[in-house]
Amino acid sequence: MDTILLLMEKTQDRRLLEEHLQGKYALAASAPDVALRANFDLCIADGVALSRYRDQLAARKAINKDVYLPVLLVTTRRKVSLLTGNIWQVIDEVITTPIQKAELHARVEVLLRARRLSLELLTQKNLQLQQTQHLLQETKALHDAIIACSPLAIYGLSPDGRVISWNPAAEEMLGWRSDEVLGRRLPFVQQDKIEEFHDLMQRLLRGETLNGAHVVRQRRDGSLFDGQLFAAPIRDAANKIIGVVGVLEDITEQKRAERALQHSHELMRYIIEHVRSAVAVHDRDLRYIYVSQRYLREFGVQETNIIGKHHYEVFPELPQKWRDVHRRALAGEVLSAEDDIYEHADGSVDWTRWECRPWYEADGSIGGVIVYTEVITERKKLEEQLRQSQKLESIGQLAGGVAHDFNNMLAVILIQTEMALMGIGPEHPLYNRFEEIRKAAQRSASLTQQLLAFARKQPINPRVLNLNEIVTEVLKMLRRLIGEDIELVWTPAADLWQVKLDPVQIDQVLANLCVNARDSIAGAGKIVIEVRNVTIDADYCARRPEAQPGQFVLLSVSDTGTGIAPENLPRIFEPFFTTKEVGQGTGLGLATVYGIVKQNGGFINVYSELGHGTTFNIYLPRYTDAPAEAFARRDDAPGYGQGEAILLVEDESAVLDVIQSMLEQLGYCVLVANAPRQAIELVEKHSPHIDLVITDVIMPDMNGHELVERLRILVPQIRAIFMSGYPTSVIAHRNVLRQEVNYIQKPFTVTELAAKIRSVLET
Repeated sequence: MDTILLLMEKTQDRRLLEEHLQGKYALAASAPDVALRANFDLCIADGVALSRYRDQLAARKAINKDVYLPVLLVTTRRKVSLLTGNIWQVIDEVITTPIQKAELHARVEVLLRARRLSLELLTQKNLQLQQTQHLLQETKALHDAIIACSPLAIYGLSPDGRVISWNPAAEEMLGWRSDEVLGRRLPFVQQDKIEEFHDLMQRLLRGETLNGAHVVRQRRDGSLFDGQLFAAPIRDAANKIIGVVGVLEDITEQKRAERALQHSHELMRYIIEHVRSAVAVHDRDLRYIYVSQRYLREFGVQETNIIGKHHYEVFPELPQKWRDVHRRALAGEVLSAEDDIYEHADGSVDWTRWECRPWYEADGSIGGVIVYTEVITERKKLEEQLRQSQKLESIGQLAGGVAHDFNNMLAVILIQTEMALMGIGPEHPLYNRFEEIRKAAQRSASLTQQLLAFARKQPINPRVLNLNEIVTEVLKMLRRLIGEDIELVWTPAADLWQVKLDPVQIDQVLANLCVNARDSIAGAGKIVIEVRNVTIDADYCARRPEAQPGQFVLLSVSDTGTGIAPENLPRIFEPFFTTKEVGQGTGLGLATVYGIVKQNGGFINVYSELGHGTTFNIYLPRYTDAPAEAFARRDDAPGYGQGEAILLVEDESAVLDVIQSMLEQLGYCVLVANAPRQAIELVEKHSPHIDLVITDVIMPDMNGHELVERLRILVPQIRAIFMSGYPTSVIAHRNVLRQEVNYIQKPFTVTELAAKIRSVLET
């Protein structure tokens, strides 16, 4: 039985050969070094083993040149063409993988038969040589067939770069027939690549090999393509380089796909980096594959190289809730939440919108999870502000709806009461009762004004003011409000900027804040009022959404009271919200302050700590277009008429009657009309003798402004005073709230109307 020595570095190939050869041949069992010195009839080796034991095999072959010792090389088809001349001095046959048993046996038998013949027929040496030559010719034919059938362009070049071989695949890929290129220089190297080609040739001629170099080559039709080049030097029996062989593969589509994939990756990365969500991609082990920069920023991840790290390593204290989410997502679920609380390591809390979903491999298996997280804290704040605004607007609509009728009734009560008081002396038995009625009506009117102020619908008469002067004027009234046990400290500011608003509103703001401060102080205490100039920048606004950048005059009211509980702070400006006992407060004081500040384009901040008092900081916009106006509070004594003729137009009969009586009692000659058209008829009859028209704004047929315009056609110089019980939001579009228009809000007192009439008539 013939003995075969297997020199195989790859265990898999060795086992396959053993399975194919066992039983029919004896396999050398000794170690390779020992077996090479023993007798064997055939050596089967792969390229790696052959390189290692080449010298020993060559020595064995040289011991007796007349005794044939065959060596069978196992290699790949691609590498057959790369076998150099010195290898063929050792190997006798080549079989390419994958190995077929029948072919293997056939090759082995051929080689062993040759050896047996060499042993048995030493005398027939010439015949043996012929058989060997025949086998070599078969091998060459096999090589030629392999090259001819290869889908890759294979060509040979002489040292001076001329073509010496050109396979059919080269013809098909490049467009030139072999008879057109043999003996000539390569035609597919474009002009601007000549220098690159010469550099590659020099490297090959120095003995280097090229394994998959990227090149750009030109077809016969002039089109360019991407190629992958494998090349090696060709050596003769003396190991001299006699040329080079090149194997060229067209990888244009592969490169196009790679570029498209790269572009897709870059586009996807760009999209992910610019969406509002923070994105993290994990594998099945929850190790990071990709994270967006927003993710690193918003979750405070400081590590520069997070890829490959486990999610729980980066966030070791992650709550069990999120671990359950990851587990369920890895099982195939898609989980999400529209608003959820996320607590940072530093204790701060954000509202988030998130989604966790699995991602899939090409075979359909789950490869890991993707987590999208959007911080919506600012959105939640805006939604809360919107809800608060809608709540305030609803109350404002309610206030506006009742204001007109309520104010008309209060106007009748106030005017009738004041007229009664003017007709009797303090010694009269009913004087005190009328006085109490008047006070109750005024308190009711004040309550209505508070509702309208909160809703930002009250009528205002804005003026350019210096808060130093306004606050100084109101201090006496404030001291009466807070009592003697509480110290009131006033700190004016030098060079204070101007503001534009109704001075009466400042009275309301300070009165409400000081009363609240008084109620929060148990026993003795202190209230501090101060003003100063401030400039708000963008950084401050970023921390406080209600603020706005610009220059403001700050009006600050601080107290040493009990402070406001943290849970109550978000609600203090809500209408009717109060922590006082039933009957101790309406809950409109701070709502009124808030409405006035917002109506004048400002904003308000509150700082409070239980046991350490409260500070209200009110920011009013600086006004620069005009100098401050002189301010003086009106005298409480009514001004009397001198027989001037007044046309009174009012569609509410009760209001018409009481105002008529009041005007007549003040010394005016009064004409009355309960409709605009009746008023026009009266003017047509008495036009030269009418000095002033006092008209309601909203009436049937036409409004007060339209009426006055019609009357001025008849009496161009006629003066007018407009009055209404509706809030300003209802009458604003009727052109009676302009600065140059005289307007008085119902309910008004005799003194207020008398002062307004004298002001208009004497102007």
